[in-house]
Amino acid sequence: MKFYTFLLKICQKASSNRILWLLGLVFLGLNILVFPGIQANIQALSQGAGALDIQPFYTAEEALQHINIYGAEGRKLYLLVEWTADLVYPITYGVLFAGILFRLGAANWSIIPLISAGLDYLENIGITIMLLSYPNFSYIVATITSWLTALKWMFAFASILTILIRCFLMVRKKWVRQEI
Repeated sequence: MKFYTFLLKICQKASSNRILWLLGLVFLGLNILVFPGIQANIQALSQGAGALDIQPFYTAEEALQHINIYGAEGRKLYLLVEWTADLVYPITYGVLFAGILFRLGAANWSIIPLISAGLDYLENIGITIMLLSYPNFSYIVATITSWLTALKWMFAFASILTILIRCFLMVRKKWVRQEI
């Protein structure tokens, strides 16, 4: 219960205007300026296969195919991305979405994006293990990592859906008040 309270305090602090604006700018900067170029490079080096962590789900065999296709240069780039931009991104979107949900009055739901961010970090560790251990390949690590990826996306989708629902309910509530 203490950990839950700790996470709620993070969500509350993240709901301040200053933090939300700062995280929003970092989030937009990464999505507009950084990731498109990185993704284009990974796409080119992987003959269109792309990065594993943007797939909604993949099998261990698909992970092995991707890692084979990357080649030495692609694996090196992917590893660099995992420990630079993708080190900042999960905490950015996790705390941003958590702060927005807290601000929208969904304090108990605000932990969902933090779970997504935590799963993202675990996924990054799994991908790193697969990249560093190549040409050796662990089907267990790949399977666990693919499930972490799928869970990350489920929690991320739940976060965004919850934000949209809360916004809809707030707008609807304002419209109902105006009609009375």
